[in-house]
Amino acid sequence: MYGFNGCLVPTPGGTLNQTWPEGLARVLGGAKGRSVALIAGDSDAGRFGIRTFTQGFKAAGFGLAYAEASVPATSLPSDWSAYTKEILRSGPGGRAPDAVVSVMQTPYNIGLFTALKRAGYKGVLSDPTDYDPGLLAKDATRQALDGVVVLLQFQPFESDSPEMSRFKADIREAAGGKDVPLNMHMLTGYMSADLFLAIAAKAGQELSVESFQKAAAGFSDTGTLVGDRAEPKGQKESFGCGALVRLKNGRYEVAVPFRCYPPIPFG
Repeated sequence: MYGFNGCLVPTPGGTLNQTWPEGLARVLGGAKGRSVALIAGDSDAGRFGIRTFTQGFKAAGFGLAYAEASVPATSLPSDWSAYTKEILRSGPGGRAPDAVVSVMQTPYNIGLFTALKRAGYKGVLSDPTDYDPGLLAKDATRQALDGVVVLLQFQPFESDSPEMSRFKADIREAAGGKDVPLNMHMLTGYMSADLFLAIAAKAGQELSVESFQKAAAGFSDTGTLVGDRAEPKGQKESFGCGALVRLKNGRYEVAVPFRCYPPIPFG
C-alpha cells in the first residue's frame, strides 16, 4: 500500500514527520523555553497521536506541559471547563502553555478553542484538520477558528508554484470549468492518484501487480505538491514535508512556508 505522503501512521522502527513541531517552533520564534499542551480524543487513534506528537515535540526542543487523550471520542462535550482548567495551569509555574495542540476533528476543535479563548488564553492554537474554505461560510465557525494554525502535509492552496497551478486547473476542468472551493480531501485524493499514475508510467505498457510493485521498488521523483517522493521508503516513512497556515480575518494565510524536515526515529 502507498500513501499520498508516504507512511501516515508510523510503526516502531519507522520515522516521524517533524513538520508540526518544527513549524510551530518557527511560529513561536524558537522552541527553547516554550511549552506545549497536547490533547486528543479517548480512542486508540487519539492515544497513538499523543504518543507520536509527544515524541516529536520533545525532539524539537519543546517542554511538554500536558499530553492527554481524555476527551470522549463518542460524544462532544457540552462543557469544556474541566479540560481548559487543566490546560491553562499546566505550563511552567502553573502558567498557561505557549501552544495548545489539538489532535481532534473540527467540532471538537471549535468547542475547545472557543472555551480557551473565553478563558482568556492568548497563546497559539493549532490542529491538523481545519484547512477548509467551507468552514468559513458560518460566522460562528469562522470566529471560533480565527487565529488557529493548521498543519498541512502538502503545499498550501495559497502557493503560486507551477504544481499548485496545475492542481487548480485540473480541479477546475473536473468541475466543468467552474471554480469550486478547494479542500484537503481533494488534494489528498489527487496526490494519491498522481502517485499511482507516476509509478504505473514507470511500470510500462504491460501493467500488472507484479510490474507495478517492481517499478515502485525503485521509484522516486522530486518537486511534487507533497515534496520529494521515494518508494519503498514511503511505505514505512513519511516524505517529511509540510507547511502551516493560519486563519486570519476570514482568510487562510501561510504561517510557515512548505518545506521538508529531517524525520526522527519513532520508538
